[in-house]
Amino acid sequence: MTRLVGDIGGTNARFALVDPDGLPEGERTLAVAEHPGLLEAIRTYLGGRGVDEAVLAVATPVETDRIAFTNSSWTLSVSGAKRELGVGRLAVINDFVAQALAVPQLGGDDVEALRPGEPLRDRPIGVIGPGTGLRAATVSASVANTTATAITPTSTPVTRRATPLTMLSAAP
Repeated sequence: MTRLVGDIGGTNARFALVDPDGLPEGERTLAVAEHPGLLEAIRTYLGGRGVDEAVLAVATPVETDRIAFTNSSWTLSVSGAKRELGVGRLAVINDFVAQALAVPQLGGDDVEALRPGEPLRDRPIGVIGPGTGLRAATVSASVANTTATAITPTSTPVTRRATPLTMLSAAP
């Protein structure tokens, strides 16, 4: 099974394929301004290769099938993209939801304490980051599930459960 992952911002679109161990390989960064749309950028990256599934983390609210990018002229129909790419499953999520969903997967060597003490278990975690704008997400993790909520100035909060790759199983 071949999976494509993408991190799509206002300036750059980063793509990779996922190896059998779940690690990215063949990473490539494309300039958004050099492509008329996201599908064209994906086709450039793939260079004729096919994929079975894809997860795209986008720097814009994801509330409906129709996505209008905040920091570029790109637009996307999720159902249309799935059809045009010929993938069995496609998940398009907000990039900060993706960041928040990744936090529970981090190990001790991946994090650094900002102050002394032990983290409180089963408490929400905040993810804050500057990009073209300041954005944030929260994640609540438990043994049963992970819930991430992205907060952007131009949207209502969007909540997603699970992880990006397990979201594929629920993607239309």
